[in-house]
Order: sequence, then structure tokens, then C-alpha cells
Amino acid sequence: MKNKIRFLSVLLAAFLLFSAVPFSLSAAESYVDRFEGFIDDEGGMVEFIPEESGWYGFYSVSNGDAYGYLYDEEFNEIAYGDDTYTDFNFYIKAYLSAGKTYYLEVYDYAAYEGEEIWIEVYVEETVVAMDATILYEPEDKTVIEGAEYETVNLDELVVEFGLSDGSKETWSYWHDNTVANSVVFWGFALDENDEILVEDGKVILWINCDDAYLELEFEVVENPAESFEVDAEPIVLYENYDGVLDEDTGIFYYWYQFGMEDTVTVHYKDGTSVTDKVMFFADDYGCQVDTYDTQDTEPWKAGKDNFFYATYLGFEIKVPVEIVPIPVKNVELTKLPDKTAYESCYEPLWQGAEVTLTLKDGSKVSKTINEDDLMYNAYLDEYTLEVGGFEVYIYLWNEGYEIACFDLVNTIEGFTFIEPKAIADRTVVQASETGEGTIIDVVYEDGEKETFEFDVMDYWDPMDISFGRIKTEHGYTDYTIEPAYEGEEIIGYDIWFLNDYVFAELDKMISLPEDDFCFAGDADENGTVNIKDATAIQKHTAGIITLSDKGEKLADVDVSGSVNVKDATAIQKWIAGIETGLSIGDYVN
Repeated sequence: MKNKIRFLSVLLAAFLLFSAVPFSLSAAESYVDRFEGFIDDEGGMVEFIPEESGWYGFYSVSNGDAYGYLYDEEFNEIAYGDDTYTDFNFYIKAYLSAGKTYYLEVYDYAAYEGEEIWIEVYVEETVVAMDATILYEPEDKTVIEGAEYETVNLDELVVEFGLSDGSKETWSYWHDNTVANSVVFWGFALDENDEILVEDGKVILWINCDDAYLELEFEVVENPAESFEVDAEPIVLYENYDGVLDEDTGIFYYWYQFGMEDTVTVHYKDGTSVTDKVMFFADDYGCQVDTYDTQDTEPWKAGKDNFFYATYLGFEIKVPVEIVPIPVKNVELTKLPDKTAYESCYEPLWQGAEVTLTLKDGSKVSKTINEDDLMYNAYLDEYTLEVGGFEVYIYLWNEGYEIACFDLVNTIEGFTFIEPKAIADRTVVQASETGEGTIIDVVYEDGEKETFEFDVMDYWDPMDISFGRIKTEHGYTDYTIEPAYEGEEIIGYDIWFLNDYVFAELDKMISLPEDDFCFAGDADENGTVNIKDATAIQKHTAGIITLSDKGEKLADVDVSGSVNVKDATAIQKWIAGIETGLSIGDYVN
């Protein structure tokens, strides 16, 4: 097969190529066509003419956040694609006819006026889900009236999808998000008013992926709750700061998370009541207290006449919010730190610098920075410091820094960047695959010596890569520790820091003693907690496998005395970043 894909000449200015790449590309052997180049805020369009009829997938890979529209030759929209649960920016599927012309229009959220994003666009033959069969039904097939979406439990659901090429692929809730690069959707059958359709005390839950569709029947049971109330600290948000305007939709969004000491009391119809911390509240119905607000086209006004709405099992109450003016007038560094730092990824030491906030009432609050007070966010590459009860942010900006409080920003320029010292010799005293406790002695070419002890900042389990930051004489530097291979065998570890590689042999790696240390939730005892542990628990409870005594102990994350689906659900929520209040992932003896 050989298809034609080319970039429309009318929009060539939107893509500027590094080299003379032709605008018609094909890869007959791999059945993948590809275009790459720069895209700006005006987007770009790719023309595609298949020589054979069939299912095709359109997707992009970029450092930004691309999305696309697929049109037929009359420029009627066939499909739209944005975020996916795959490694692509988007994935659009469509059945295309041989010899006809189709257009893929691509934009990128990260491409602003005057800025460009490198993007790669691909077209490939693909498969679609054609039919679906339920392999394992949910154990609990009931939902609570008025809270159907909140109480449906699909944890044990496993579906087998038949694909257009004759192959099959299984999908399970929480574990799998896609089938053949397509998102699996589910929902309840609705009536003409878009309300959940209830017939004879039953509701229909549908599952859809591509052309595959199936239904499950759930029984609607009486809502056991009668009312609920929240006892929370007064909520105070800052005017024109805590609300965010989505310029695309014109809607204002506000976020609020209950405090650690806020409580909720639920009154049930049987006369009983339960009081617990909102953050850790859990019931037998799989439902939590949630919040939202109904403000949309206008930001909240200063004063106390604003509300979040808390919901639980279909009930709703108002939680008042006070909006106050931002009290800070200016933020500045009144005493500079040592402004000498190593080049590349090195950052200066902030010890001794002084931050001062000028308030609108004319008063000032200051804080001398002790680096132990700084919180570093590796993902946002910023520091956080509390000054007089207000959050101050410090982050890198070209060859200087910006210091910010609320929407007030001051730029600090003029850092002196010097080359890192050349290393003459280095010795690995001890090392670990997670980085923690790794010690390296360094001798520089000028004869000076320095010892570095590494701390874990983050650990990427799939590739056993650890990365973090260490303090040097002239600021901080990033480091990575990753395995070195000979074929498929790990023979040691490479440690990258101070612009130099250090190799540590396996006999210098320090592993945690398996018999003394393990992790809560590590049901399969492989040294980490992930979705495989939740799956192992589900199989254990279904009688498919049997966990060891140690595995059962680790699997019982809610410490109920037995291993059941609640433990698997808690691990799934922990993996998804949902607060559980349990010690999942912690070391246990």
C-alpha cells in the first residue's frame, strides 16, 4: 500500500522545516505516513488520499498539546480529537474511501502568537472495536437512587472487545483506559429530559468503544441517607486570584479542597448518624463528599454572598465563601543571595536572602530565607516560601529569577554563571538504585575535594531511573541514576551529576532488605505498588490465584483483617492520585 499525504501549500508558512523534507511522504513498508515541522498559532492542514479503503488513525506527537479536526473533501467535519490516554496528543479514527481526499487540521494549545511548536503528524492503518462481550460482571450491580453515577461500581468488570482484524483485546475498569487506541466510554441510558431512565426499578448502563456497544442492567435501591452537614473552617478566597477564567469558554472556575480538620456528619433514614473528617470520609456505598460551584460567566464578588455546593448521595448543601481583596501590594528581594551559580542546570543558593512583602495598609513583612524553609517542586521548577502567612514563589527565568506573590511579580537578573569544576577523580563509596544514601567522593583538578550524598526526589519505576537535586559549593545541580546494561543484564548504574558520569558496579548497590522492608499495598511482592497489585487482589478474591501470607498482609491496606475488593479499589484510587487516608506505598515491617 502506498498512500499520499502532503501539507497544503496554502498554509506552508505555518510549518517551517529544519531541512528540505518533501511535503508528500509515504512509508509503504510500515503503512505509516508522517509529516513533521513547526506549527504556530494559525495551525496547519495535512491532505491525505488513501489508495485503499479501510480504517485509518490520525495522531500527533509533540512537546506541546495538539488537537485536530478531520474533514472530508467537502470540508464537512468527520471527527475531532484532543487528549487521549495514550502517548499521543490526540488519536482520530475514521473509515476512509480509496481515492478520496481528506484533510486533517492541526492546532496546538502551546503555540501562541509568535511562538512555534515542533510537531509530528502520523497517518496509519488501524483497527477498531467491532463487538464486545462481558467476561466478568461487577459483583455489586446496584446503584443508589439520586446518586447513580456516584455509586456505580465497575471495579470487577472485564470486557473482551473483538477488533476489525479478528483479534481480541480485554478491558477492565480502572486498569485499562483504551482499546486499540480508542477511549472506552460508559454512561446510563437517559430519557427525553436527559435524566437517568428508570424502568421497573432498573437502569441500563452502556459501554461503547468505536462500533462496539453493550449494556448492563443495574438495580436502583432506596437512598439510605436523609441529610448531611459540613463543619468547616470559614472559606476565604482572594479576589481576582483564586478564580480562573477559561478564555475559550468564558467560564470562571474555582477550586476548593476541604481542610484536614473539616468534618462531615451524615444522617441516615434508619436514625443513625456518622461523623468523620471530610478528607477521609468513606462509606459502604463508594461515595464521597464532593464540591462544585455554579458561577460561570462572572467571577465571584467581594463579600460573603458566594457559595460552594457540597454533595453527597444526591443531597446538596451550601458552603459559604468569603471573597476578600488581595492584601499584598509588592513583593521584592530586599537582600540578594549569592548570585554565583554553575552553568547548565545549576541554581544558586538562596540561604540568607531576604524576601519582603509590602501590604496595602503600608506595613511590611519580611523573612530571611533558610533553605530548609524552601519547598521545591521539580515538575514546575519552582520554590515555595511562606512569608507572613502568604505564599511566595521563586522560579527560573532565562538568566535570572522571578519572585511572585499572588499576581505580583518581580524579576531578579544579573546572576553570574561559571563553568562547573573539572573532576579529576571520583569514588563511589556506596550507592543505591533509588539514589537514597548514595555517597560519592570527588577530587577536582584544582585539588579540592567534595563529598556528595544523594537524596531521592523522584523514582521512575518502569525504567528504574531516579532523579533529584543535590547541593554543591555553587548552587544546586540535578542528577539522574539509571541502570547500565550489557544486553538485557544490568551490570551497574550510571550516575550523572556535575556534568560527569560515574559508574557504580552492582556490588556497590545497596538494596533494601526484602525480609525487613516492604510496602503497604504490594500484594504481588515485587517491591513496588502499582495496578498489578490491585489486579492480584481482584484475582485473589475471585479465587483465580492465592496470595502468600505476606502478600495478604500487604494487600489488606484498610487493615480490616481480610483482603477484599475494597483494598483493590483503595490501591486504584491511590494510583490515580485520589486521597484515601491509608498508608498505601509506605514502608512496613
